[in-house]
Amino acid sequence: MPRRIFIGLLLAGFALLLLPITIFAQGGSPADGLRAANKAVEVAARQLAAGDPAAAQAALAEFHDGWEKVEDAVRGQSSPTYAAIEAAYAEARSALAVGDVAAAKVALAELGQADMAFIEGRAPATSAAPVPGTTLESLLPTLAEVSDALVAGEAARAAAELESFRAAWPDVEGDVKARSPGIYLRSENALAAAAAAITAGDLAGAKALVEQLQADLTPMLVLPERYGVFDAFSILLREGLEALLVITALLAFVERTGNHDRRGWIWGGGILGVVASVGAGMIIAVIFRGVATGSNRELIEGCSGLIAAAMLFGVSFWLHGKSHAGAWQKYIHERTSAALATGSLFSLGLLSFFAIFREGAETALFYIGIAPAISTSDLILGIGLAVAVLLIVGLLVLWVGVRLPMRPFFLVTSALIFYLGFKFIGTGLHALQVARVLPSSGADFLPDLPALGIFPTWQTTIPQLVLLGAAVVVVVLEQVVQRPAEAQQAA
Repeated sequence: MPRRIFIGLLLAGFALLLLPITIFAQGGSPADGLRAANKAVEVAARQLAAGDPAAAQAALAEFHDGWEKVEDAVRGQSSPTYAAIEAAYAEARSALAVGDVAAAKVALAELGQADMAFIEGRAPATSAAPVPGTTLESLLPTLAEVSDALVAGEAARAAAELESFRAAWPDVEGDVKARSPGIYLRSENALAAAAAAITAGDLAGAKALVEQLQADLTPMLVLPERYGVFDAFSILLREGLEALLVITALLAFVERTGNHDRRGWIWGGGILGVVASVGAGMIIAVIFRGVATGSNRELIEGCSGLIAAAMLFGVSFWLHGKSHAGAWQKYIHERTSAALATGSLFSLGLLSFFAIFREGAETALFYIGIAPAISTSDLILGIGLAVAVLLIVGLLVLWVGVRLPMRPFFLVTSALIFYLGFKFIGTGLHALQVARVLPSSGADFLPDLPALGIFPTWQTTIPQLVLLGAAVVVVVLEQVVQRPAEAQQAA
């Protein structure tokens, strides 16, 4: 395939990392977006003053639509203002739902003031080193207190506990929104409705809403595993096959050039490469183990996943450049001849060492990336299956003398690269959303397939669509441009 095609594909892969920023740069500044949304608050206040609560509710719903587009950006710049807007909006919505006009007027005034503080640049900035906030695990018991108070008929205590939950909700809603936009929206609605029901004296209705909240949020205490046996299997298989291909080619070349006695240096370098890779992996694991907790766990998964995806695209370009037997043999010939020309046996072993160590270091990085989101049993099983397959292939190739077909090898490797890169991008971006490094916005029609690295948010879906589009372009160009050219040359 033409080199320029794969350079373009490589650049497109790296460009995927910038897409989330581009998506959110299209709608102007957060202040501009909030200014547009605040017009609905002003309309709601006028409608309420005119004695039309229904119209005020409709206008407040319009504010919510606009607020959703900028709330993540506002929270990033001023978390106190974000919390104030959320609280005032929820209070206004609850008051309008039960017809409490006086309370609704007060809440709308507070909402407008909070909006204008941000729009005019008077909002307090978010601390550069925020203190760790409330977690969903520590907050959920508050819902149990609300439920107990409702069962006991203690409306005042239930209202106070629910208000405590709502005050802390902004600290955890980002995690909920990233993991399930549907549950996030349902929870927002249930919180407002439960507060309104308690105010109206409908304790049974409030209890049903609180139970819905508990049922939706409790499963989120356990981080869903996003990688499985096949992922662990694919990583080691891909890296192992490439390392096997290098060693096999090196051994074959020294054999053909009459340097049979130097095979031991290749084996020695390869074995040292494996040992060094294991050592590097253990060091990396120890370094990350101490910090892989809470949101740091998601941050590590996200960053390492995106780095792994970028590395995969780089390797993809390198592999395609060697995808024909002639190009591959030329590459091995140049590298091995250079080592033999020096007259140093050590240089030949060093070539083998670095070929293996590079693959092992990549493997260690990839496994560090998926470790927070895969069960131990799946990880061990996947690695075990890959080792078994590699042992069989190695036995056939190195001792039985079976030739590894080049084109099928590169096709299989390319397919694994695409699969892993596709999934690493989706899960990496999603992990950064859960860690609240990236914003999260979705739609009901977006697919939700965590097993494939697909999540119902625009920030994860759009980069993956771009990647799919690039893959289609490459395949089409290969069929339309490269194949006819090769056929013409053969004729």
